[in-house]
Formats: sequence, structure tokens, C-alpha cells
Amino acid sequence: MLTVERAGAALERCWSHVLATLADLSPEQLSLRTRCPGWDVAALVLHLTWGVSMEADALRRGRTGAPGRAEGRTPSSHDPNVLRAALRSGVDELLSEVRTVPAGGEDRTLPLPYGDVPTALALQLFVMEAGLHTDDLACALGQEEDLDEDVVDATASALGVVLPAMAAATEARPSAGTVLAVTGPSLDLRVALDGDRWVAAGSADPTGVVTARDDSTALRFVLGRVGPHDPGLTVRGDGRVASEFNRWFPGP
Repeated sequence: MLTVERAGAALERCWSHVLATLADLSPEQLSLRTRCPGWDVAALVLHLTWGVSMEADALRRGRTGAPGRAEGRTPSSHDPNVLRAALRSGVDELLSEVRTVPAGGEDRTLPLPYGDVPTALALQLFVMEAGLHTDDLACALGQEEDLDEDVVDATASALGVVLPAMAAATEARPSAGTVLAVTGPSLDLRVALDGDRWVAAGSADPTGVVTARDDSTALRFVLGRVGPHDPGLTVRGDGRVASEFNRWFPGP
């Protein structure tokens, strides 16, 4: 897992890049489609604003002991200036709260909307979201690049929790005992279906393997950003690992 310091640096870099990119966008570019179904760039920015403000509120509640679940804010207008200002405000709040996390405070729980999560894990989730959606924006604008190393590290750490949660959104399952692996140069994610429940598979022999030419492509596949026929992927064993993966694990 990333340390608080590395997570804070990753969040600041990702969100600074997003804000700088949005500063130069025209209203027409805000209407560009993203790879997230049904979302244009403006809808993505609305989601980002809710996300960073929710994350800041979670850290604030964890720090102060305020009751209730973390809540996010969503601008009511698609006006470009309103969107940019709202996102910048949420980013500033988030980065300010991350800077207050004390050394040794990683075990403190945060009241996220879906449950209490240790700060250490929450920070990995926050970096995953920042990196993934920075990538979504870049892709919409034709500027996609490899994910940064700290984003890869945080996302790989978070997926141990995220994958079972993603699977809970659907009843689609392969046969019990299926072991899936998605690998990249430094990535090896394995999950197994134990009865009706997905669990980390450790070093178990996989039923099928999706191998990516780079870690960025591997994570984009796991999170539903590229499909099974992406030229950066190869499949061994049971081909359903590729063709059915995003049905078994609907991406966020």
C-alpha cells in the first residue's frame, strides 16, 4: 500500500493535472463522450466533484468524530466555470484533509457511504479513483498515457477489496472453483470462486489467464475500460476469463 505521503503526492499530481486540463477545455469539448457508458466529459466532472468532496468529508469526519456517513456535493449547473470552480473547491478540501492525517493514523476508520474503511485502504481507493478518472479524461481527449507507478500500486492494493464488491453487483457467476488471473509485467491479480463468493486466490493455478503487455492495460481491463479484444491482451486457458470478466465484475 502507498504511505500517506505517497498517496497525498499522487492525489495532488492527478487532480492538478485534471484541473489544468479542464482550464483549457471549450464547451464543445465538455460534450465529448467518455469511455464510461452514458457520460460525456461534463458528466465525468460532476462525478469527480462528488467524489473528491465525499472523500474530503470522510477524512473530516474521521478526524473530528462527526457522526454520519460521508457525503459529496454535485453542482447543479453544467456551466464550465461552475464545474471548474466546484471541482477545484473539492480538490482543495481533499488535499487539505490528507495533509492532516497523522503518522500512525492509517488505522483510523473513515465512514464512507458503503461502510467503515481504514484510512490506509481508503487512501488507496482515493488514488485509484483519481488515477482512473484522470485516465478517463485523457482518453476522451485523445491524450491517454500509461498510468503512473503509484496509481498502479494503489489500484492493485485496492482491487483485493474492490473486486468482490464489484462482483456483488451481479448474479452472473462461472462454475465454483474457477480461478481467474490478470497479469502484467509487475501485476498478478488472482481471484477464485469459493462456492458463490469470490476470494483472493494467492498462488492457485488459474483456470484462465489474461496477460497484458503493460500494467496500465491490465488494470484498464479489470476496471472495464478496455475489452477482451484489446490488442494489448492475450488469453491462455479458459477464454471466458476475458470474454466474461466484466460481466462477472461490472466495472466502476
